[in-house]
Amino acid sequence: MGATWVPTRSAGRPQQKAAVRDSEDRMIRFLAMEYYRLIWNRTFEVTVDESGCSGAFVRGAISTGSPGIVMAAMDDEPAHLVDAKRLDASREHPAGSSEYLAKHRFNFTWPRASILAIRFNPRKKWGMGAIPHDGRIEFERSDRSREFIVLGKDRAPKILEGLRSLGYARVEA
Repeated sequence: MGATWVPTRSAGRPQQKAAVRDSEDRMIRFLAMEYYRLIWNRTFEVTVDESGCSGAFVRGAISTGSPGIVMAAMDDEPAHLVDAKRLDASREHPAGSSEYLAKHRFNFTWPRASILAIRFNPRKKWGMGAIPHDGRIEFERSDRSREFIVLGKDRAPKILEGLRSLGYARVEA
């Protein structure tokens, strides 16, 4: 898994003015963890495309003693850190659609127009222990921001490149 640059068709999503002008939409997907309520965490598959940013909840709290952490650390594959059934279920519907949002109460979508800035912090997140990660990406809106810890190693450069090629000009590294 990790950062992937995937050309896709716009299956039923409303069309917005494309930042990347060609015959297909583009999107980038990556696995990321978000801390909430100080010590709890949850894992998302984050999808960013020309219409905005969406996240599908793919696993609840992980501790450094959780099964899968050792496997993820050994082969640098963050897919060991997700619930495969939730991941498959999240991909049944286009990111951001009402069906996608209804799959789990933690799923979210932020329209592109609401995203004020995207920042990358290359520093490791305190408390992540042996969980392989590659810095943090923060999406900022006027009312709140969300910080996602990029799971896996050496994935952030591809993610940042993908965000810039999608026309997210306010990506700060």
